[in-house]
Parts: sequence; structure tokens; C-alpha cells
Amino acid sequence: MKLKWLGGGAILVLGGVLVVLQEYANPDSEHDAAANSMQQPVLLGAGLPDDPASLKRDELEFTPPEPDELQRAAPAVTEPAEVIGDSLSSAQSSGLADVLVAAAALKAEGKADEAAQLLRDAMQTSQSSKDVARAGLFLAPLTTDLSERRRLLTVALSKDVVIGAEYEDAGQMLRELNHNPLNSLHPLVKLSRYTVASGDNLWTLCNKGFPAQFGVSPEVGLMMLVNGLSADTLRVGQVLLVPTAPLRLEVQTRRHSLTAWLGDVALATYRVGLGREGRTPRTNFTVEVRQEQPPWFSNGRIIPYGDPRNVLGTRWLGFDDQPGASGFGIHGTSDPESIGMDRSMGCIRLRNAEVEELFEYVARGTTVAIL
Repeated sequence: MKLKWLGGGAILVLGGVLVVLQEYANPDSEHDAAANSMQQPVLLGAGLPDDPASLKRDELEFTPPEPDELQRAAPAVTEPAEVIGDSLSSAQSSGLADVLVAAAALKAEGKADEAAQLLRDAMQTSQSSKDVARAGLFLAPLTTDLSERRRLLTVALSKDVVIGAEYEDAGQMLRELNHNPLNSLHPLVKLSRYTVASGDNLWTLCNKGFPAQFGVSPEVGLMMLVNGLSADTLRVGQVLLVPTAPLRLEVQTRRHSLTAWLGDVALATYRVGLGREGRTPRTNFTVEVRQEQPPWFSNGRIIPYGDPRNVLGTRWLGFDDQPGASGFGIHGTSDPESIGMDRSMGCIRLRNAEVEELFEYVARGTTVAIL
């Protein structure tokens, strides 16, 4: 089963049982060297908590997206069969797959409310937290409550029930939600208030003022998202909302996914490419370098940005060095077909447009857990 978006809104596809194929390409000769030598949801009523802050998980205009119709589609997930079994065996044995098919049929008949109620009922009666989370994933595009939608996605991601290409769809839904932080994000995260004074600018506040006053150093782009700003200019007396929990990144190597968490709430998620032959190290890193249009350092050569041989794409988020793991980071790619596959020398690849989006949220010092 695949989730698919159509039109301007986010659409989740309810279909039959997922048929899953894994694609692995032949390794290429890429060497992902450091790009900079200077160093770089209990339920809705009985399954989601009433208090969003209790979720357990470790420039924009306010124009909320409208939910579109659910449609059935052919599966296009590239996940190993054993991985799918891990997360869906409980759902299949409990009959959740039948519920999802029935909900899809109701929606196709124009009975969106009945489809949503069927999914809510399944969440109320399920004995499996993974079934609850997966039903919530399919319920998300049917709810008009944007904070509930983000909460359902947060739980699905935290419970590890998002599969393969579904990360693309979940990512698109979160991207739409980020255009309305007032309704989709503010109810879920803890925010402090800061009143802009004469001489303030976002860069200085993020790098000096907020660390001193609130103990956090959000990136300028994250502050713009949280406050619904389309530009980084400020006015005296303007009240800014400052997230008190830091942004953190988590890479799930079995899922080929990267999720950006603002505290315990999902901010963004992406399908990624990883290192061939298990070369992506499973450990914790810290972002040390942020670089636009990065050159590529390969075998003693510097291949400038724009050169067809430069594989780093448009952005580089370089990690600190760890014992036995140096020169790793997150970057774009000149080979977008490699997303979801293992082709790099160990670095984490995103499509250029997606790494550019993520780049705006990630500050130096952001932690990266690779699992």
C-alpha cells in the first residue's frame, strides 16, 4: 500500500496489503569526503495523550492545507520484506489491513467522515500500539485539525510504522503543516516569548540572545518557520516565539529515513540514501559545518561546486569526527535516483530541494543520531 498525495493538499492512500520490493543498485565509485577541510501520541480518546507534550520521542504564510480524497494506488515501496514484517505483522494479524481497505472504499464513495470514524474506532479497540499508530497515519489526512494531524504523524514516526515510500508522503504532509505553524505546531511544543528590542536581528538573537536567555540556539530558518515569517526582518516590540527544546535529527538506517524532531514533535521527515555495504556509521554525531554550494574533497583533489563530478549537491551539513568515523555528513546529490538506496561511501544523501529545506532548520551543534 502506498500513500500518495494529489493536488495542493496531502492525500494518504488506503489500499490492500503492501507488496514490497527492495532495490539495490550496484555500488558506484563515489567517495563522500568532508566538504570542508576546516571541520563541520491511550488513543484519540484512548490512544493519543491529551497533552501533546507527553509524546514520548526521543517563511511561511498561514494557509492551512485542505484534506483531499483518498485513492488507491499500486505499491511502490522499496523496503526489505523482513523489515515490512517487523512493523506490519501485528497489523495484519489484527485485521487492520481490512480496516484500511474498508476505509479506502468509504472515502472513494464520498464518505470521508465514515472512513475517519472507522479508523478512529480501530484505534479505540486495538490492543497494539503499532496498530494504533498505523491507523493514525491513515487518519491524518482526514482530520481538519492540523495539530491532530501533526500529532498523528509524530506518533506514526515515533512508533516506526511508516514504511518505505510512505516517508515521501508523510514528509509532504509535514511540509504543508509547516505553512501553518500557529495551528499545527504551536499547540504541541513549548514556546517562550521574546520581545524584540532596538538593534535586534534574528542572527544575533539565535546565536547570542536566545542561548543566554533560554539555553537554546535555534537556526534563523527554524525561527522563521515557528513564527510564520516570510522574511528575517524584525520590528521593535514584535513578540517572537522561541522553541525551548532543541532541534535534533534521527536517521533510521533500516528505513532509509531522516526525521527532524523539535523536542518530541516531528517537524520534517525525508527518504534518504545511505552508504553501501553498511558504511554509514551507527553512532551519534554533532553538526559542525554548514555550507552552501560545497566543494568536494576527493582523493586529495578539490572538485568545485558546479563541476559535474561533484557529488555533494547544493548543501553540506558536516559532522564532528568520531573514533573511526571522520568526514561524514548530510548532503544533496547529483544522483537523485539513489535516494532510498545504499550507494554512498557512508554519507547521508537527500534530494537537493530537500537538503536545502533541512539546511534552513539545522544549526551548528545539532545532534544527529544514526540508528
